[in-house]
Formats: sequence, structure tokens, C-alpha cells
Amino acid sequence: MKNKMDENQLDYIGSELKGKTIGIIGLGAIGKKVAAFCSVFDMNVLAYARNAIVQSEGFVKMVDFDELRNLGNVIISYDVMVQ
Repeated sequence: MKNKMDENQLDYIGSELKGKTIGIIGLGAIGKKVAAFCSVFDMNVLAYARNAIVQSEGFVKMVDFDELRNLGNVIISYDVMVQ
């Protein structure tokens, strides 16, 4: 049986992204697009790249791996796998 809702009310499942911190490992083309997407939702964006020369956008804070691991609510990896 479906829940009765007010016409202007929607049921949402999950948590609010605003204010959450996302940690991105690998800030290549895909990582930068994900970072831009997350910034639209007012998320704090931290990034770690093995290559220290990586240019980050103004809304991305570059951090070391340990800081990213400790501060991120969500951590995603877009780094190249090396054998």
C-alpha cells in the first residue's frame, strides 16, 4: 500500500549531499568532472594525486592520502591501475 503524501511533499531516501566531504583519488579528466559535479551540490571536495603537478580547480583542496582517508565521508578512486 502506497503512503499518503501531501501534493507538495516528496519522500526521499538517503542523506543530504550538502556539507559532506568527498575524497577523490586521482584527479585526471574523470576525477575533475566528478569534482565539479560534487561542488554543484555544495560538497567539500578533497583530492589526492600521486602526481603532485596536477592542476586542481579552485573548489578542490589537494591533500595527502592520509588526510583524505581521515576526512572524507565518501572516497572514490579514479586512479590508473598499475600491474
